[in-house]
Amino acid sequence: MKTPLSLPSIIAAASSDPSSSTTTVAAAGFFVNKVSNIRDEARRLSPHLDAHNFSAKYVPFPSTSSNADETYSLDEIVYRSNSDGLLDVQHDLDALKAFAGSYWRNLFDSRVGKTT
Repeated sequence: MKTPLSLPSIIAAASSDPSSSTTTVAAAGFFVNKVSNIRDEARRLSPHLDAHNFSAKYVPFPSTSSNADETYSLDEIVYRSNSDGLLDVQHDLDALKAFAGSYWRNLFDSRVGKTT
């Protein structure tokens, strides 16, 4: 018979650095950087990058000729397209391809854990 984990056995210890916008949380052996502003964190990690290299936007899904010009900023709170359809995130893939896969794996691993 297995003994279920109780909340006291998964106690999280948090430490915050007042000079940083990140909080490190240790829970069940994992360390996660909780970022208050992901854009600031990206600029901090890659200060040499131009802020306008990457772009993404919401577009209607599925795309049709009638909604081809309909786009929304990711900063907007939008749940549906004008035709009441779903929205998809469209990334600038050419800008993303400028960096090797190892760069993206390291970036994601530094934020949420391992990708393998």
